[in-house]
Amino acid sequence: MRFHLFPTIVLSICATLAGCSPRLTPEQKTLQHQADSLAAAGAIANLDNMEFIIKAESIQIDGGRMHHGTDNSVNFVAVHDGSCIIQLASARNPRPGANGMGGITVEGRIRQTAHSTDKKGNRRYEYSVSGAGVSANMVISLRKDSYSADVRIGGNFHGHDCRMYGPVKPYNKAEIVVGRHL
Repeated sequence: MRFHLFPTIVLSICATLAGCSPRLTPEQKTLQHQADSLAAAGAIANLDNMEFIIKAESIQIDGGRMHHGTDNSVNFVAVHDGSCIIQLASARNPRPGANGMGGITVEGRIRQTAHSTDKKGNRRYEYSVSGAGVSANMVISLRKDSYSADVRIGGNFHGHDCRMYGPVKPYNKAEIVVGRHL
């Protein structure tokens, strides 16, 4: 009897040390799926109403390395009332940058929009943004049943581009820090 418990005890200790978490029960899986579905429906509504903030969890500039774990209260795209704010900042940058936070903040009006949904249910939102310091095309992709979006911003007058990935939040519920605009 003593030897039959030994493998179970060893496996339990190994799983604990390896950081394995217990498996979700069917009820927990159902609740998680419902929460994800509600968040996805909210993201679609926010994008359709053009009242949203996408706080960047990762950023890629000019096709370079993807930077994960960014400070998403200062790296974001915000759309509200027909205008768009695009902000990039870095606490690691020793210089204050144009926005006073180690980066750049630009604001412009949304001139053109296009929305489409493919056969798989993935959504694509295209915007043309122009204003003082910005003339860019912005494409937001939202996969089916997801609340996190991929944002691609390409400048019209230069070859620089930016890519952000993060959750779509309602404009009035997201906490952000806005720097000085150009």
